[in-house]
Amino acid sequence: MEIALVLLLTILSIILFVSDLLRADMVALLVMVTVLVTGLCTPEEALAGFSNRATVTVAAMFVLSAGLESTGALNPLSRFLGRMIRTRGPLLALTVTSLLTGLISAFINNTAAVAILLPVVMSATRRAKVGPGKYLMAISFVSMAGGTMTLFGTSTNLLVNSEAVAAGEPAFSLFEFLPLGIVLLLISVSYMSLVGKRLLPDRRPPADLTTDFEVGPYLRTLKISPGGVSDKLALQDSALNRLEGDILGLKRRHRPRSAAADFQLESDDEITVRVDDPGALESQNDKLGVTVEDKPVQDSDLENDSSLLVEAGVASNIEGSTLKSSDVKRSFQAVPLAVNRKGKVRHRNLEELRLRNGDTILFKVQKDNLNQLRLSKNFIILSEEDQVQNEKRWRLAIAIMFGVVLAASTSLLPVVAAASVGSVAMILTGCLSIEKAYKAIDWKVIMLLAGMLSLGQAMTQTGTAAFAARELMSLLRDTGPYVALAVIYAVTTLMTAAMSNNATAVILSPVAISVAESLTVSPRPFLVAVAFAASACFASPVGYQTNVMIYGPGRFRFRDFLLVGGPLNLIFLAVSVYLIPKIWGF
Repeated sequence: MEIALVLLLTILSIILFVSDLLRADMVALLVMVTVLVTGLCTPEEALAGFSNRATVTVAAMFVLSAGLESTGALNPLSRFLGRMIRTRGPLLALTVTSLLTGLISAFINNTAAVAILLPVVMSATRRAKVGPGKYLMAISFVSMAGGTMTLFGTSTNLLVNSEAVAAGEPAFSLFEFLPLGIVLLLISVSYMSLVGKRLLPDRRPPADLTTDFEVGPYLRTLKISPGGVSDKLALQDSALNRLEGDILGLKRRHRPRSAAADFQLESDDEITVRVDDPGALESQNDKLGVTVEDKPVQDSDLENDSSLLVEAGVASNIEGSTLKSSDVKRSFQAVPLAVNRKGKVRHRNLEELRLRNGDTILFKVQKDNLNQLRLSKNFIILSEEDQVQNEKRWRLAIAIMFGVVLAASTSLLPVVAAASVGSVAMILTGCLSIEKAYKAIDWKVIMLLAGMLSLGQAMTQTGTAAFAARELMSLLRDTGPYVALAVIYAVTTLMTAAMSNNATAVILSPVAISVAESLTVSPRPFLVAVAFAASACFASPVGYQTNVMIYGPGRFRFRDFLLVGGPLNLIFLAVSVYLIPKIWGF
């Protein structure tokens, strides 16, 4: 009965992950509560995920990455890559950008690496008048490969390591994954530079953001009618104050003016507005004291010395919330104009739309508030504006990160201890404030890890993992460890394409260990297969967090990932199944 219950819980969790009915972290917490209530594990075992070395290390790595970002330590590298994209040929620029992305991802969280490089690529490609898609897909794919090279390059490696320790295996060392990881990194860089770029269509976004987001039909220019109900009144006292829409700009005699509440309106003043129902304006001319101008609105009509248009990606920590609940209008003076979701642009009822990871939003924002919007960590600003570099701290931040790597690689400290000490050092030395440290941690990921680890514990404790392994091996019928390794890798890749990579790793790690035990071989190569397969799913836009991040900005379609990522997945499978036994042995 316990095995049946765990299998049912596993199947239901997979269905919920795939269907996207609930957020991934909510699914994981429901799993943990179910394990706790049904007694599949003791309370201590069910809640142990919160103190698990993988969970703590992932949280610490978020803080370390934020310390590097906050001090501007990576600004010189970002500027170098921006120049490469703008001034060099596409082959050289793509190769260098990919290779450096992979190397960065080995030492800071690969999701953070892509978040840092996204604005650089978007800005540089826009200036160079080339499509960003080839570069964005390259940095996403290569960051996955780069993250596999070290133990803390990706949370999946840390999870698999945690499962190995729980099963009585020695912990993986910091650079134990490096031999296979560096081979896969070079393969991914070569593939994207020579093959991947030819498979992707060159989708060049329009020069104007208003055109790109198809905002034009929802923008109108209103001219104050002489003697109308709004003439000679302050903006806050005029009929325009009751307009069901947003005032985006104001001009007097073709010169931009601040649309402050106390601005005194005069006849022929031009006011640019965004409305959900443009047709309704036509019947309200007299009521508002305006005439509607029949002329297109471009970026230049909305930008001035104090405000600008920015494209922003939705960060995972506000997934499921709304722009209204995030209070972007009041807190950041940012007006949403459109939301691009998987290639479909939405313009109506934007403040009530529940946000999803991968959405991109067009904002009109006050320049003075742009940095606040960026520092909120709710949005990834897709324009190249360096974080202010702290001359006194950025070298210190790099030194702390170097110390963490040195301490972990020489076994002076366990990885979890080195990362924890480093994150505290970032705060104590002023590289990062305690408030920013809390904001830097992606609590959705932490809850996902802690919740799903309880399912992994239940699978081991109840014998479900051993049962699944026996059934799998009965289907394979004495085919040997190589075939079993290939099957474990392939199943992990397929599951990751449809659900969280972390959840996949937790579910399949116990099964992989049991398969190895049934073959009377070492579980280590099977755990490595799970780690690499779950960290490198290229064929799906939801297979890994970095793919979700680039989906909107790159204007990708699902088939783009299948076309470019599918062959790369097959290459990784073949190379991994060949090299893993040679490096780790059976």
